[in-house]
Amino acid sequence: MSTQHAQTPGVQEATPTTNGVTILARIKPGQVDAVRAAVTERAKTWATPDNPLSKTAKVHFLRFTILDNNTLLFASHFDGDLDDYLDDFFTMSNGGEGFDDYFRHCEGWPGIGDQQKFVNFWKSHAVENIVLYSYYPGVTCKEIEKALRIRRNLEAVLQDFQ
Repeated sequence: MSTQHAQTPGVQEATPTTNGVTILARIKPGQVDAVRAAVTERAKTWATPDNPLSKTAKVHFLRFTILDNNTLLFASHFDGDLDDYLDDFFTMSNGGEGFDDYFRHCEGWPGIGDQQKFVNFWKSHAVENIVLYSYYPGVTCKEIEKALRIRRNLEAVLQDFQ
C-alpha cells in the first residue's frame, strides 16, 4: 500500500525504497521550441557511461514532456526520498546548471547555484500523485543492475557448457 508524504505534496512513496515525483512548470511565452531543443539535445548524453544520471544509480526512469505547448512536465521514479534525490540532482548538475538548460525557459526557475531555491522550485511545482506502481516494489536500481550482471555471468557460464 502506498502512503502520502505529509511534508511534500506531489511525492508519494510507492515502496520503502522507491518514490516518484511529477512537476509541472509553465513555459515562458515563445520558449516552447527552446525547451524542446534543450531537452532533445541533452538527452543525447544520457546514454553515455559518464552521464551523471547513471552515476547516481538511483533513477529508474525520468521523462520530460510538453503539455498543451505551454507546460513542461518532468516525471521520475527513483530510489530513496525526495530530499536525497534533489540533493543528488543539485550536486550532479553543478548547482542546477544541467537543469538550467530546460527550466530557464520556465516561469519561476531560480537559476543556478542556490540549493534551497532549487529544492523549493521542485517542491513547489510538484503535483500530487494519486498512486504509483512498480513491477519490482522495493528493488533499487543497484539491485536491478546486480541481478542483470549475475544473469549475464550465469548465461556466459552456461554457454561454456554447451
